[in-house]
Amino acid sequence: MWQHTAAVAASTIVQDLGNGSVRSGVGTSAMILGWFGFGLLVIVTLGLLVMILSIQLLDRLTDED
Repeated sequence: MWQHTAAVAASTIVQDLGNGSVRSGVGTSAMILGWFGFGLLVIVTLGLLVMILSIQLLDRLTDED
């Protein structure tokens, strides 16, 4: 939802700055690209979390006390 809000806001700003000579809109491909970027962010975040947890687990398992 925030991607859509940002895209609409940017579109409105472009139209306002163009004094009516520029017409813009938010299309389907722009929304797909926005959600694709968000999806990649989620995947990377989960991957980093798994990596950090596995490093901590390996450190505990190989700790020589």
